[in-house]
Amino acid sequence: MNQQHTNSEDTITTLFVEILMPMSATWNIYEQTTRPLVENQRRPDVIIRTVERYPIAVEVKIDDKRGRNETGEKQAREHYLGKTLRTTGETIASAIAIRLPYRFRKMPRNEIRENLEASNDFAYTLLSVDEPQRFPQKGWLYGSIADIATAIRIGATPITTIERAAEVLEQGISDAASIVNTAIQDRPYIGKRIGELLVQEPGAQTIQMAMLIISNALVFQSSLARKPDLETVPSLSELTTDYGQLDSDEVLRAWRDIQKVNYAPIFNVAYTLVETLSADDKLVGEILSVLRDTARELEKMGLAQEHELAGIVFQKLIDNRKILKANYTRPESSALLCALALPELKTDPKKLKIADFACGTGSLLNGVYQRLLMLYEQAGGNGKAIHQYMMEHNLVGCDILPNAAHLTASIIASTYPDVRIGGTRIHTMLYGTQRADGLYAIGALNLLSDPAGTLPLPLDTTETATGQGFETTDFRDAFRHGEFDIVIQNPPYTRSGADSNSNLPKSIFADKKEAPEMQAARKAQGRRFGGNNPGEGVDFVDLADRMLRPNGTMAFVLPSTSLTGNSWHKVRRLWTEEYRDVLALTISDADTENCAFSSDTTMAECLVLATKGNGTNTGRATFVCLKRCLKSELEALQVANQIHSIEDVRRLEDGVNRGNRICIGDDIIGFAISAPLPDDTLAWPVSRIRDVTVLQSAYQMAANKHNCGFHAKKPL
Repeated sequence: MNQQHTNSEDTITTLFVEILMPMSATWNIYEQTTRPLVENQRRPDVIIRTVERYPIAVEVKIDDKRGRNETGEKQAREHYLGKTLRTTGETIASAIAIRLPYRFRKMPRNEIRENLEASNDFAYTLLSVDEPQRFPQKGWLYGSIADIATAIRIGATPITTIERAAEVLEQGISDAASIVNTAIQDRPYIGKRIGELLVQEPGAQTIQMAMLIISNALVFQSSLARKPDLETVPSLSELTTDYGQLDSDEVLRAWRDIQKVNYAPIFNVAYTLVETLSADDKLVGEILSVLRDTARELEKMGLAQEHELAGIVFQKLIDNRKILKANYTRPESSALLCALALPELKTDPKKLKIADFACGTGSLLNGVYQRLLMLYEQAGGNGKAIHQYMMEHNLVGCDILPNAAHLTASIIASTYPDVRIGGTRIHTMLYGTQRADGLYAIGALNLLSDPAGTLPLPLDTTETATGQGFETTDFRDAFRHGEFDIVIQNPPYTRSGADSNSNLPKSIFADKKEAPEMQAARKAQGRRFGGNNPGEGVDFVDLADRMLRPNGTMAFVLPSTSLTGNSWHKVRRLWTEEYRDVLALTISDADTENCAFSSDTTMAECLVLATKGNGTNTGRATFVCLKRCLKSELEALQVANQIHSIEDVRRLEDGVNRGNRICIGDDIIGFAISAPLPDDTLAWPVSRIRDVTVLQSAYQMAANKHNCGFHAKKPL
């Protein structure tokens, strides 16, 4: 009797790695390297190294004929985690154990690769020396090689490590700001001038913002030093120190040399800030020394270019963000919304235009862009090759804070710091000043009026970041209605008196004494969804609708009242009648503070996504209710993958069927269900529901009532 051929684990693993390898242009992959570790003679199947992340060990096992082969996890824990790479001295902080189905053992050799590329039932778990030490905590994740590549890309640096790095950056900024405050006591001019440069009132927050901008420039200098055309630019270690002070003239000289080549959005404001601090010869050197040491510490941690850092620290520094309604989108919330907004890349990325008209530090705009680059590289593309084009033409960000626009431009540019950028589409919008037409500037909401119109007077101007500096741009040259494929936003949606627990001003535009005039300008924009004082959020939905081209997607963080409140009913009607593939995601915790997707807000929030134009599911929505906030970017991506992989969403009207489960490993954390949308002012039927069977039972009981709708102010 002939024995059936059995493929070896090495054969299958080699083919697996051949598919995995090109999915990120920044990876260096070492397969079965001889004695790679200092502490033992064991070797992982694969070690992945990148300049941006810690090395990660990959261990692949094939399931047995009669059950799981979980030895890879034990092997990774005992022999790889926490061990030192012999060639570089780096610590392996993370590992991923992967289980492939037994069928690959018996598959004809020439069919393995094709089946590996097509399969999406590979089991995997991420392991770490930091918390969480295992993800998922129980059970396994399942997905394709592309899903595993994404998990590797994100999981190589645990969130606890990013948080520690943010603490290092925040402490360095605080220490430097203390020195600046000492200088201001003798030289008040310094504080006044910094306020003028950042267009903020002088004070502690303004000084800390200035230190963040300078530290960001120092980090960028480190990545550019001694590169082609920048051979004269010293590294941070090469900067001259005398008596614990850096030579400010040397720093400014380096930044002049850099700006002769490019990179003005990162360096021009920082340069002027350091010039201002030079009014105190002694303290400027101490300040730069503290910030240089902070940047070097981040470099040692391998996280100086980590995209989340500046945003995390920036939002902590905005002590008046409630007045500006500038709530920062949590990294895990951003990851979820971006993955839902761009589940796959169906076209040439150069044809995709993405905008955030309230961009803050760019966490959402950059988040979608990073996902686009990831999908592009997983399909065999090179993100670096399209970076300049995307920054100059396809990524649009607007904010009323100049330092926010500065950080947005610099964070996105830092993806490939050695790629030179010409003009960008990152704009600082005028706010609170009178325009040529007599109305007052209200930021991006001035774009509700058609910016491409033919009014005899200029509608307005913005300050736009370019590689060589900042330029004044006419609205009509910068924006077009119907231009964008994705509009993604966490807009300033607080309405008058919305935050009952706050003693901050309650009215919109409360940060400006011209608030009445700005309110009048708002009404003059041709608002379609106003009434009952619903706040600015409805206007940003209106703006997104006008800016989207047909088949474009809007993706929003909004208050949960947008699904249920009467003041939002016109927006809901828009989604019900003119959009398709509507998705609304809420959290069903009893405490509203735990139902937010933004930092530092006590309001329950939701994610809403919708595609412009009618389709077969127009008038319906998929509702996802999670039991808790997501804990990490990895959880967010797992939830997004599950939502997109549901082929047949169970319907509310089909009886008690518990909906489609949303799981993280073995833990059920929520459900998805499809429901019809009411065609009047009633609330949408599913919001913050913990037990879907209660809702389904109630729906069945009321099945004969006309236009019934159900929602929960507290979780059912």
